Amino acid sequence: MGILSLTRSHGFVVFLGAAVLFVAAQIQIPLQPVPITLQTMGVMILGLLFEKKAAMQAVLLYITLGIVGLPVFAGFSTLFTVGARAGYLVGFVLAVWAMTSARERLSLLGLNLLGTVIIYACGIAWLSVFLGCEQAILVGLMPFLFSGAIKVFLLAGAVRYIRGM
Repeated sequence: MGILSLTRSHGFVVFLGAAVLFVAAQIQIPLQPVPITLQTMGVMILGLLFEKKAAMQAVLLYITLGIVGLPVFAGFSTLFTVGARAGYLVGFVLAVWAMTSARERLSLLGLNLLGTVIIYACGIAWLSVFLGCEQAILVGLMPFLFSGAIKVFLLAGAVRYIRGM
């Protein structure tokens, strides 16, 4: 069960999750074609702390807002300007689903690794359609390995601390 469980404030929890993703998307190092953002950290927070239904709805709300043209993605972009980065968004949905499904079987570190691998796999798969596989790995994974590893360990420690309070 997630720390943020379904209650009468379910709508607020979903909105809060989408807001976390929006804010995390705007904190970035602008690389091309894929900027380094805190979005994956936001996804991991949802996967670790939210119940499955709320986490899935939060990610889907966030993506829907971008689809309808609101500038919620990295650099205040919309789905129409995301293009080659859209695979990472699909990865967000799959990562949250997998993380919340495996919560009882994996450690915090394992859950973060699972979510991270899913996001990068989806992102690179879609990016390779535009750039080819080798170039997609070069620009869609390699710049993120160090920062991704830091996020995985920081979040696992932070959630372990929060749960111990």
